[in-house]
This record gives sequence, C-alpha cells and structure tokens, in this order.
Amino acid sequence: MKHQFLIIATLALALTVHNTDVHAQNKQTEVQSVYSYNGKTTINTTEDGQKFEIEMEGKKIIQLHVDGKKIREEDFSKYEATIKKIEERIEKERAKAEKARAEAAIHREEAAKHRAEAEVHRKEASAAREAAEKDRNRAAVQRQEAETQRRQAEQHRTHAERQREEAQAQRAVADRHRAEAEVHRNEAEKHRAEAEVHRAAAAEERRKFDTMIDELVTDKLIPSRKELRSVIFDNNELLINDVKQPDAVYKKYKEKYLKNTTGRITFRNDDGSRTISLD
Repeated sequence: MKHQFLIIATLALALTVHNTDVHAQNKQTEVQSVYSYNGKTTINTTEDGQKFEIEMEGKKIIQLHVDGKKIREEDFSKYEATIKKIEERIEKERAKAEKARAEAAIHREEAAKHRAEAEVHRKEASAAREAAEKDRNRAAVQRQEAETQRRQAEQHRTHAERQREEAQAQRAVADRHRAEAEVHRNEAEKHRAEAEVHRAAAAEERRKFDTMIDELVTDKLIPSRKELRSVIFDNNELLINDVKQPDAVYKKYKEKYLKNTTGRITFRNDDGSRTISLD
C-alpha cells in the first residue's frame, strides 16, 4: 500500500499565517496543519475566528468539524464559500512557500558559489604569498651560497699549491711503497712455496698414518679401523687404545712410521670425531 504523508505545522513555509484586519472586526485567520494520508487530506485551520477540521478525499469533503462540532453532510454547502476561501488561501501560501524555497535554493547556490570563489581567491593569494616568500628565501640562500663559493674558491687557490707539494711528496712515498710491496710479494711467494711443501709433507704423513692403521689391523693389534680409538706414538712408547705395545711391536712401527727421534703422533677417535696431530 502506498502512503503519502505531508505534515506542515507552524513552519515559515508551512502555511501559517496570522492576519489582523480592522475592517474584518479583528477576526483571525490561521492555518495550523495540512496533511495527506492514504489518499485523504486533513486540514486544521482557523478562518474568521472559527476552527475548522476538514477531511477531504480528492476535492470531495467527507467530514467537517467547526469549533469541534461535527457538521452534517447536508449542511456542508453552508460552509462552501469559507472552505473554498481556505483552499485558495492554502494554495496561495503553498505557492508562496514553493517560491520562497526556490529563491532560497538560488540564494544558497549563489552563496556557495561566492564562498567557493572567495576560497579560490584566498588560496591563490596564499599561494602567491608563499611563492613570494619562497623567492625571497631562495634569493637569500643563493646570495649565501655565492658568498660561500667565493670563500671556497679562495681556499682552493690557497690550498692548491700546498696540494701540489703534497702530491709530489706522496709520489715519492708511493715509489718507496711500490719497492717495498715488491719485496713483500717476493716474500709472500716464498712463504706460499714453503706452505705448499708443508701441506704436501702433512698429506704424506697422514697417508703414512692411514697405512699404519691398515697395518695395525693386519697385525691384529686392532680388530678393525673403526675399533681404533686412540694412538700415542713417540720416541719412548706406542700406546694403542691406551694399551702399551711390546718393544718388538714398538721398534717395528718406529722404524717405518716415526719420522725422527723427536717425532710424535697423537690420534683420537671420540664418537666419530677424529683428531690427529703429527709433530
């Protein structure tokens, strides 16, 4: 169901009018409210000092109360002129209200336009002031930079001669450093060659120790390579897994694997972590 509901009560645009007319013997005219609902319109108003409540369906009056008294339908015609006057007044006031609303809307649009233009002008003026301030600041900075550059140029000229002298001294130092570097390179090459000899000797000693372990297995001094936990082998004794070996075994392995009378071999195998020291 479509419902259209309009309430206009005691508003400037709501058809409220007070007229005092000396020639009408100070009778009061007032529209209190007009509303429409479900196709019906109800008007509450005061006309010529009387209070009217008019209920209409379209242009037809279906109920009428005057000063709170319900008027019979056959007596509606007695109030026809007054009701027509009320309708005309309401229509005039509605037209006036519509016109006022339209004018107000135009004024609001114009005011908004003026505010927008004023804001644009304000922003333009502000931007112009900021630009001018930036120009002044930039000019001051440029003057300061120019002065700084002038002083720096003077310092550069003053230092140029000293730098040339220092450069000459640095060239002499560089020549000396190059000669020293050549000596260092030659020494480094010699050290690398010696280190290579030492690495090769160490690799040979480790290979000999691996051969020695294989021989320990062959001679049944240990069940297998995995069973070898420790070796201490020096000029005094041979200990395998913390067990000192007989002299005959010691002498045999010393002749083959101990490189000199002051040499020493130390080996540890702890939970898979192998450590060997060859002195």
